Amino acid sequence: MRFLKFSISLFLIPVCLAAVAGLMSQVFSLGGSYSLIYFITGFLSYLILQTFVFTPFRIYILGHELTHALWSVAFGGKVKKLKVFKNRGEVQLTRVNFLITLAPYFFPFYTFLILAIYYSVNFFYPLKSFFSLLIFLIGFSWSFHLSFCFFSLRKEQSDLQKGGMFFSLVIIWLMNIIVLSLILGWTMADFFSIREFFEVSCFTTQKIWKWLYTQGKELIILIIAQFKEIS
Repeated sequence: MRFLKFSISLFLIPVCLAAVAGLMSQVFSLGGSYSLIYFITGFLSYLILQTFVFTPFRIYILGHELTHALWSVAFGGKVKKLKVFKNRGEVQLTRVNFLITLAPYFFPFYTFLILAIYYSVNFFYPLKSFFSLLIFLIGFSWSFHLSFCFFSLRKEQSDLQKGGMFFSLVIIWLMNIIVLSLILGWTMADFFSIREFFEVSCFTTQKIWKWLYTQGKELIILIIAQFKEIS
Protein backbone atom coordinates (compact mmCIF):
# COMPACT_ATOMS: atom_id res chain seq x y z
CA MET A 1 0.00 0.00 0.00
CA ARG A 2 2.87 2.38 0.81
CA PHE A 3 4.48 1.70 -2.55
CA LEU A 4 1.16 2.30 -4.30
CA LYS A 5 0.63 5.63 -2.51
CA PHE A 6 4.21 6.66 -3.28
CA SER A 7 3.69 5.82 -6.96
CA ILE A 8 0.40 7.76 -7.06
CA SER A 9 2.13 10.73 -5.44
CA LEU A 10 4.89 10.75 -8.06
CA PHE A 11 2.25 10.51 -10.78
CA LEU A 12 0.34 13.46 -9.31
CA ILE A 13 3.28 15.86 -8.97
CA PRO A 14 3.14 16.85 -12.69
CA VAL A 15 -0.63 17.27 -12.25
CA CYS A 16 0.01 19.61 -9.31
CA LEU A 17 2.49 21.69 -11.32
CA ALA A 18 0.05 21.85 -14.22
CA ALA A 19 -2.77 22.90 -11.88
CA VAL A 20 -0.59 25.76 -10.62
CA ALA A 21 -0.06 26.82 -14.24
CA GLY A 22 -3.80 26.62 -14.88
CA LEU A 23 -4.57 28.72 -11.80
CA MET A 24 -1.96 31.33 -12.68
CA SER A 25 -3.25 31.62 -16.24
CA GLN A 26 -6.69 32.53 -14.89
CA VAL A 27 -5.36 34.84 -12.17
CA PHE A 28 -3.41 36.79 -14.78
CA SER A 29 -6.60 37.06 -16.84
CA LEU A 30 -8.13 38.94 -13.90
CA GLY A 31 -5.55 41.64 -14.53
CA GLY A 32 -6.27 44.77 -12.54
CA SER A 33 -9.91 43.91 -11.86
CA TYR A 34 -11.32 45.24 -8.62
CA SER A 35 -12.27 41.70 -7.61
CA LEU A 36 -8.60 40.64 -7.56
CA ILE A 37 -7.67 43.80 -5.63
CA TYR A 38 -10.31 43.11 -2.97
CA PHE A 39 -9.21 39.47 -2.72
CA ILE A 40 -5.54 40.42 -2.25
CA THR A 41 -6.49 43.14 0.25
CA GLY A 42 -8.47 40.63 2.30
CA PHE A 43 -5.63 38.10 2.08
CA LEU A 44 -3.03 40.59 3.32
CA SER A 45 -5.37 41.96 5.99
CA TYR A 46 -5.54 38.61 7.74
CA LEU A 47 -1.75 38.20 7.62
CA ILE A 48 -1.39 41.60 9.30
CA LEU A 49 -4.00 40.62 11.91
CA GLN A 50 -2.22 37.38 12.76
CA THR A 51 1.24 38.96 12.78
CA PHE A 52 0.53 42.04 14.88
CA VAL A 53 -2.72 41.45 16.77
CA PHE A 54 -3.50 37.82 17.68
CA THR A 55 -3.60 34.27 16.33
CA PRO A 56 -7.12 32.77 16.56
CA PHE A 57 -6.15 29.22 17.50
CA ARG A 58 -9.49 28.21 19.00
CA ILE A 59 -11.42 29.46 15.95
CA TYR A 60 -9.14 27.38 13.73
CA ILE A 61 -9.47 24.29 15.93
CA LEU A 62 -13.28 24.59 15.83
CA GLY A 63 -13.25 24.86 12.02
CA HIS A 64 -10.76 21.99 11.78
CA GLU A 65 -12.92 19.58 13.77
CA LEU A 66 -16.15 20.74 12.11
CA THR A 67 -14.56 20.07 8.71
CA HIS A 68 -13.76 16.48 9.73
CA ALA A 69 -17.36 16.12 10.92
CA LEU A 70 -18.87 17.71 7.81
CA TRP A 71 -16.94 15.49 5.41
CA SER A 72 -17.70 12.38 7.44
CA VAL A 73 -21.43 13.17 7.28
CA ALA A 74 -21.08 13.80 3.54
CA PHE A 75 -19.70 10.26 3.17
CA GLY A 76 -22.55 8.80 5.21
CA GLY A 77 -20.91 8.84 8.63
CA LYS A 78 -22.12 10.20 11.95
CA VAL A 79 -20.51 12.45 14.57
CA LYS A 80 -20.40 10.75 17.98
CA LYS A 81 -18.45 13.45 19.86
CA LEU A 82 -16.88 16.83 19.14
CA LYS A 83 -14.89 18.87 21.67
CA VAL A 84 -12.76 21.98 21.29
CA PHE A 85 -10.11 22.89 23.84
CA LYS A 86 -7.66 25.78 24.00
CA ASN A 87 -4.86 24.10 22.05
CA ARG A 88 -6.50 21.01 20.57
CA GLY A 89 -9.71 19.47 19.37
CA GLU A 90 -11.29 16.05 19.42
CA VAL A 91 -13.89 14.47 17.17
CA GLN A 92 -15.17 10.89 17.01
CA LEU A 93 -16.64 9.74 13.70
CA THR A 94 -18.28 6.53 12.53
CA ARG A 95 -16.73 6.80 9.05
CA VAL A 96 -13.21 7.87 8.10
CA ASN A 97 -11.25 7.85 4.84
CA PHE A 98 -8.23 9.74 3.55
CA LEU A 99 -10.34 12.64 2.24
CA ILE A 100 -12.12 13.03 5.58
CA THR A 101 -8.75 12.92 7.32
CA LEU A 102 -7.12 15.52 5.06
CA ALA A 103 -10.20 17.74 4.48
CA PRO A 104 -9.22 20.49 7.00
CA TYR A 105 -6.00 21.07 5.06
CA PHE A 106 -7.66 21.78 1.71
CA PHE A 107 -11.26 22.68 2.56
CA PRO A 108 -11.47 26.29 3.85
CA PHE A 109 -14.40 25.86 6.25
CA TYR A 110 -14.93 29.53 7.00
CA THR A 111 -14.67 30.54 3.34
CA PHE A 112 -17.50 28.17 2.48
CA LEU A 113 -19.44 29.33 5.52
CA ILE A 114 -19.18 32.93 4.26
CA LEU A 115 -20.29 31.85 0.78
CA ALA A 116 -23.23 29.88 2.19
CA ILE A 117 -24.42 32.85 4.28
CA TYR A 118 -23.99 35.35 1.44
CA TYR A 119 -25.83 33.34 -1.21
CA SER A 120 -28.55 32.23 1.22
CA VAL A 121 -29.34 35.84 2.12
CA ASN A 122 -28.89 36.91 -1.51
CA PHE A 123 -31.62 34.45 -2.51
CA PHE A 124 -34.18 36.45 -0.52
CA TYR A 125 -32.56 39.88 -0.50
CA PRO A 126 -30.17 40.97 -3.31
CA LEU A 127 -26.69 41.71 -1.95
CA LYS A 128 -25.06 42.94 -5.14
CA SER A 129 -23.84 46.11 -3.40
CA PHE A 130 -21.95 43.92 -0.88
CA PHE A 131 -20.18 41.78 -3.50
CA SER A 132 -16.85 43.57 -2.96
CA LEU A 133 -17.11 42.77 0.74
CA LEU A 134 -17.71 39.12 -0.14
CA ILE A 135 -14.51 38.98 -2.22
CA PHE A 136 -12.60 40.70 0.59
CA LEU A 137 -13.87 38.13 3.11
CA ILE A 138 -13.00 35.27 0.75
CA GLY A 139 -9.42 36.56 0.57
CA PHE A 140 -9.37 37.09 4.35
CA SER A 141 -10.72 33.62 5.17
CA TRP A 142 -8.52 31.91 2.57
CA SER A 143 -5.47 33.58 4.11
CA PHE A 144 -6.65 32.28 7.50
CA HIS A 145 -6.99 28.77 6.05
CA LEU A 146 -3.62 28.82 4.29
CA SER A 147 -1.75 30.31 7.27
CA PHE A 148 -2.97 27.61 9.65
CA CYS A 149 -2.43 24.95 7.00
CA PHE A 150 1.28 25.85 6.83
CA PHE A 151 1.40 26.20 10.62
CA SER A 152 -0.06 22.70 11.07
CA LEU A 153 2.15 21.11 8.44
CA ARG A 154 5.27 22.28 10.30
CA LYS A 155 4.23 20.11 13.22
CA GLU A 156 3.79 16.36 13.46
CA GLN A 157 0.20 15.77 12.40
CA SER A 158 -1.40 12.38 12.95
CA ASP A 159 -3.84 13.22 10.14
CA LEU A 160 -0.98 13.27 7.64
CA GLN A 161 0.92 10.32 9.07
CA LYS A 162 -2.10 8.02 8.78
CA GLY A 163 -2.10 8.24 4.99
CA GLY A 164 1.64 8.69 4.52
CA MET A 165 3.32 12.10 4.70
CA PHE A 166 4.38 12.37 1.05
CA PHE A 167 1.04 11.17 -0.29
CA SER A 168 -0.87 13.49 2.06
CA LEU A 169 1.17 16.56 1.12
CA VAL A 170 0.66 15.96 -2.61
CA ILE A 171 -3.11 15.53 -2.16
CA ILE A 172 -3.27 18.70 -0.03
CA TRP A 173 -1.29 20.65 -2.64
CA LEU A 174 -3.50 19.55 -5.52
CA MET A 175 -6.82 19.89 -3.72
CA ASN A 176 -6.02 23.40 -2.44
CA ILE A 177 -5.43 24.58 -6.00
CA ILE A 178 -8.60 22.94 -7.29
CA VAL A 179 -10.77 24.25 -4.43
CA LEU A 180 -9.42 27.81 -4.76
CA SER A 181 -10.01 27.70 -8.52
CA LEU A 182 -13.59 26.53 -8.02
CA ILE A 183 -14.24 29.33 -5.51
CA LEU A 184 -12.77 32.01 -7.78
CA GLY A 185 -14.59 30.60 -10.79
CA TRP A 186 -17.86 30.60 -8.89
CA THR A 187 -17.60 34.13 -7.51
CA MET A 188 -15.71 35.77 -10.42
CA ALA A 189 -17.23 33.93 -13.36
CA ASP A 190 -16.92 37.03 -15.60
CA PHE A 191 -13.12 36.86 -15.36
CA PHE A 192 -12.14 33.41 -14.05
CA SER A 193 -13.10 30.44 -16.22
CA ILE A 194 -13.15 27.07 -14.46
CA ARG A 195 -13.34 25.33 -17.84
CA GLU A 196 -10.20 27.09 -19.07
CA PHE A 197 -8.46 26.31 -15.78
CA PHE A 198 -9.01 22.58 -16.31
CA GLU A 199 -8.13 22.82 -20.02
CA VAL A 200 -4.81 24.53 -19.30
CA SER A 201 -4.10 22.10 -16.45
CA CYS A 202 -4.76 19.04 -18.63
CA PHE A 203 -2.75 20.42 -21.56
CA THR A 204 0.21 21.29 -19.29
CA THR A 205 0.06 17.88 -17.61
CA GLN A 206 0.28 16.25 -21.04
CA LYS A 207 3.29 18.40 -21.96
CA ILE A 208 5.10 17.61 -18.71
CA TRP A 209 4.50 13.89 -19.04
CA LYS A 210 5.63 13.97 -22.68
CA TRP A 211 8.82 15.77 -21.65
CA LEU A 212 9.48 13.30 -18.82
CA TYR A 213 8.90 10.37 -21.17
CA THR A 214 11.33 11.80 -23.73
CA GLN A 215 14.00 12.54 -21.12
CA GLY A 216 13.54 9.14 -19.50
CA LYS A 217 13.80 7.37 -22.85
CA GLU A 218 17.01 9.23 -23.73
CA LEU A 219 18.47 8.45 -20.29
CA ILE A 220 17.74 4.72 -20.69
CA ILE A 221 19.35 4.71 -24.15
CA LEU A 222 22.42 6.47 -22.72
CA ILE A 223 22.72 3.97 -19.85
CA ILE A 224 22.42 1.01 -22.24
CA ALA A 225 25.09 2.54 -24.48
CA GLN A 226 27.45 2.94 -21.51
CA PHE A 227 26.95 -0.69 -20.49
CA LYS A 228 27.73 -1.83 -24.03
CA GLU A 229 30.97 0.15 -24.01
CA ILE A 230 32.00 -1.36 -20.68
CA SER A 231 31.23 -4.89 -21.79
